Amino acid sequence: MKEQDTEAVVKKTMEYYQKKYCLQGWAFLFLMPVLNLILPQDWGLENSVVENLQMIFVLLCLYWCLAMAWQKDLPDWGGSASAFWYAGFLMTVLLVGREISWGRAFFPSELGYEMIQWEEMGLYGKLAHPLIGALILLTLWCLWRSKFWVFVQRMWKHFAYPEIVLLLIYVLAQYAAEHMSIAFWNGELAEELAETGAYIVIEWLVRGTAADYKRGEWA
Repeated sequence: MKEQDTEAVVKKTMEYYQKKYCLQGWAFLFLMPVLNLILPQDWGLENSVVENLQMIFVLLCLYWCLAMAWQKDLPDWGGSASAFWYAGFLMTVLLVGREISWGRAFFPSELGYEMIQWEEMGLYGKLAHPLIGALILLTLWCLWRSKFWVFVQRMWKHFAYPEIVLLLIYVLAQYAAEHMSIAFWNGELAEELAETGAYIVIEWLVRGTAADYKRGEWA
């Protein structure tokens, strides 16, 4: 996408975005237990319908971070604004990698395991962990270069605290589905539905932070 096109899309979306509650996130919270009862349980398996739905919101986060990072002459707060959004992009890449088990989810195991093992993946299997480590270090370097703590100090008044609480609720719901035996809330489908809700909120928070930044509310 050309720089002018990217800027136009970001500007249009920022104008559309207003400070509202994450209605889709709150609605999904109440819809989630119902979906867990009526949807096929195999929709919660690896590479299933629900996991593919999650990737839509993750890719949207990638887009917002990259679109902001590519903006020229970004106002800053004493740190690099581009580095801040690149850090967000890299953190989302780490999320994508986690969701697909860093490529292992796409290949069957010849040793009888549910998922291919690292030792079965040749050179990539040996380099995967160093590459993941390098991504984490690069993310930390971008955060340090951006002086994100200054940005957070200036933005705290505009944080969507109800949605941060909502995100924590989804995290707890995911933990409960995986580790607790609740009659109407357990198993892989419930776990994946809770993760989907979390990604809905994360995308909203990323988009909202970008909107606040574009409006200059960090200053």
